[in-house]
Amino acid sequence: MSTREDVLHRAQSWVESAVPHDPAGWWQDQYGCYPTTATGLVAMAWQLNRGVTIEEASRPIDKDGLAGGDVMLRDERHVALFEGWADPDRGSYWGLELRPLLGTVRRRIRYPYENSSRHYHPRERLPGYR
Repeated sequence: MSTREDVLHRAQSWVESAVPHDPAGWWQDQYGCYPTTATGLVAMAWQLNRGVTIEEASRPIDKDGLAGGDVMLRDERHVALFEGWADPDRGSYWGLELRPLLGTVRRRIRYPYENSSRHYHPRERLPGYR
């Protein structure tokens, strides 16, 4: 299984490659071929096999348990990869995500996720799940 650093390194590779958002598209690189969606970014970073959902491969955690490589998930509709806290009061974090019009970005996100707070929940990858 990948370390948290490996997960973040893999996700950062899509930021550096400026992978575009395309719900019908795929991106192929040294890590494999994955959909160019937010869930595709996390599937690539977590090294999930095709057909495995983020919900299946993870479990809920609380805010205090968030660490680099975890995610903020909204019922498979959208997901942001948590990199780390952006401020000492933990009101925002650095996240990596694939967004329409912007592509793959690293940005500061208000916890849990901007104005859709009640829909997003922190989750961590289950050990050994692929």
